[in-house]
Amino acid sequence: MDLQKKCLAIVGTGQIGCSIGMAVKKHVALVTGTDLNQKHLQEAVQLGLVDVALTLREAIAYASIIVVATPVDVAIPLLAQILDLIDSNTLVVDVGSTKLQVCNALRQHINRRNYVAAHPMAGSSVQGPKGALPKLFDGAKTFICEPQLSSDYALDTAKELFHCLNSRVEFIDPDEHDRLVGLVSHLPQALAYSLCNVVKLFDAEGFDWKGAAATAFDSTTRLAGSSSNVWLPIMNQNRENLLKYITATVGELHKLQQYLESNNIPALETYIDIANQVRNQLEESKKTPTSNSNGKRSTSTATAA
Repeated sequence: MDLQKKCLAIVGTGQIGCSIGMAVKKHVALVTGTDLNQKHLQEAVQLGLVDVALTLREAIAYASIIVVATPVDVAIPLLAQILDLIDSNTLVVDVGSTKLQVCNALRQHINRRNYVAAHPMAGSSVQGPKGALPKLFDGAKTFICEPQLSSDYALDTAKELFHCLNSRVEFIDPDEHDRLVGLVSHLPQALAYSLCNVVKLFDAEGFDWKGAAATAFDSTTRLAGSSSNVWLPIMNQNRENLLKYITATVGELHKLQQYLESNNIPALETYIDIANQVRNQLEESKKTPTSNSNGKRSTSTATAA
């Protein structure tokens, strides 16, 4: 599908929205931006991440493709508002990190067929337009939920959009999506915050932890630089899954504590070996090429588009 004649509107000119704008500028006729945060919007224009700043209604009137890249709590009412105003040839995509609540909220909307619920699995802790990267999505997976509720045109256009980002599309059920990303994305985020809070507890004891912190602390707390404006809504919307995984994590830490207290070296060795196996599985998966699918619609994680 040719996107060259289409105008794309980015609603929410933060890191993700502006990264999408940067990546697709050469593939579309015009990239517009709209945002209640006027500082972000002006930065996006000044940095050349979007071509022009518009109001939301102007963006809706001009755009053939509307990408909503706002915090997830804002996205639900905003998407409903946008879908109320679009014509039959406009695609609306959201790229939020939680999918169940938004899918449930929009399932009965009269223009649901124009909407694609998506989540590109990419990002960094640098917020705002200045954190945008043109290759942020290179090789990353993009989940699409409930493709059977989107029109052929909407789904094909969305797939072409993510193809321009060099991202691999995979279909998934929204509940399964939230359980999966809760485990491998939202839990690590919560643990990064927790580790920094543990260090804060001992800060008053006079430790020069900043001078001693090296690769281990740096790599495991990188996510803690992400703003509460982004993560409070995500954690709230995926609260049940996150609580389950936090409980499991506390249980694992309690095991580790018991092994250390009892000086149970064999148990400690097994504990570390199991972690090594999980990490090795991840490294091996990076080496395995992703097979192409036949493009048929599915709600299974086994079907990639």
